[in-house]
Amino acid sequence: MIEVIESIDPSLSNGYATGPGESAYPGLWDGLGVAWLPALGYQGGKLYDVSGFKKPGALTNMDAATDWTTDADGKIALDFDGSNDVVTSGYTLSGATEFSIEVWVTQAISGGSDDGGILTCNLSYDDAFFLGFGVNDITQFYVGTTVVRSPNDSFPRGVRHMLTATYKASDFMKIYINGVLSVTLSTSVPASVPSHTGVEIGNNLTIGLASAMSFSSCIVTERTLTDNEILERFTLGADAPFRLAEPSPFFVPAGFVFPGFKNTAIFKHMIGR
Repeated sequence: MIEVIESIDPSLSNGYATGPGESAYPGLWDGLGVAWLPALGYQGGKLYDVSGFKKPGALTNMDAATDWTTDADGKIALDFDGSNDVVTSGYTLSGATEFSIEVWVTQAISGGSDDGGILTCNLSYDDAFFLGFGVNDITQFYVGTTVVRSPNDSFPRGVRHMLTATYKASDFMKIYINGVLSVTLSTSVPASVPSHTGVEIGNNLTIGLASAMSFSSCIVTERTLTDNEILERFTLGADAPFRLAEPSPFFVPAGFVFPGFKNTAIFKHMIGR
């Protein structure tokens, strides 16, 4: 059973942006649907949705004492053993006509299913949607029975990558690796995502496609990101939407006259206010 968290207890003591008005990059909030970032929102058996839309995940078949680890950047991550580890959620993409999925993951050197799921749902991988690994170090992205796959050796094990999948109804499905377009499919693209229940991270419990991986983040945007937006997100890093904006270095209260400046308007002009 998924518990809805009414308040988020961030794992970072200095907090993080909880909306575009607090963010150093407010444009990255446009269309934001869900954001699971272990480094920003975790506690025991729960993976918080730090977007503020309260779609947390629940660690299932996992041990919170050992599965919270660190990634290549030393930030908190989740370790999936490739057997039956999974994070379940109440978030769904049923009926969606466009979306983008951005994940930062490292596939383990060994272990897990050949077709291990990164973000999937509780149906057969070609019944709704599936984003995961494949044989020969590829990635694959399904919407319904339509699939697009990256080239062989494009997603080597043991190295952290940003993987992005975008979908636009009846138009295209794309895979990007580290901010760069890898492959596009523009034929037989479904008109919408088939109905399903909750999204699952790291495994497909219905058919047992488990991934052995270190999971750093997943952000789902309920629109199709552009090439430039995806490259920007790769350049800035996984937590960019949630970085707090720097406060203004100057604050001039109304009517305040700085010592030595009898004309406050002149001083405000000097500092750009």
